[in-house]
Amino acid sequence: MKNRLFLVLAAALFLSACATGPTKVQQSLSHYKNGLNRMESGNDESALYEFNMAIAENPRNLDAHFAAGIIYYREKNFDKALDEFKTTISIDPAFGDGHHNLGLTYAQKKDYPDAIKEIRKAIDNPVYPTKGQALVNLGYVYDTIGDHEAAAKSFREALLAAPDNVAAMYSLADQYNKMNKADEAEKFYKKTIEAAPKSPQPYFELGLIYFKQGKNAAAQESLEKAKQLAPNTDLAAQADKYLDLLK
Repeated sequence: MKNRLFLVLAAALFLSACATGPTKVQQSLSHYKNGLNRMESGNDESALYEFNMAIAENPRNLDAHFAAGIIYYREKNFDKALDEFKTTISIDPAFGDGHHNLGLTYAQKKDYPDAIKEIRKAIDNPVYPTKGQALVNLGYVYDTIGDHEAAAKSFREALLAAPDNVAAMYSLADQYNKMNKADEAEKFYKKTIEAAPKSPQPYFELGLIYFKQGKNAAAQESLEKAKQLAPNTDLAAQADKYLDLLK
């Protein structure tokens, strides 16, 4: 997935005392909080230990399963991440972050139909708070399988949900570019530049559009800007190749 997927990190506290005594629930909560503190300090190994202790005390601690799934995902242990995210939605079938991250994990395993299905479950949840982010991730999955029309639709919907979503702007421009819709691609690359003027990639892509259209002055301006924002990079080297052709 080209490392573009945005892992959802937040989870609402969801501790159940069912079949578990109050003492164990409190012990589970204590381990979970310790795990969060260690996770925030960058000690994922110690955090995972605490989350597993929380699960041992209370197997229905949704938050501990979710947090453990995040760490496994970061470690690229996608089989264990799948197990943890599946557990969260077995505890609460309406848990949007669980469906969303389960979908991202399926995508990492190249199981794209299940990835699409699970991310859509999060999107279709009327109270899911990060619908825009889920739509962007869904667009990335569609892009990976070459369905650019569906990807563009997802990015457009993401912009409706969150009009300032720069990733959605750039990705929509990218899809239009891949579909040879230069006018629409130009429009959204320009929107991306307005929203993130220090990002070199949209300048570069806009420069290529102008280059192909024979708009040499505009192409030179955009490519020079991309090179200025990303000196001594592969992008700058690519820009130089086109700038040489414009001389």
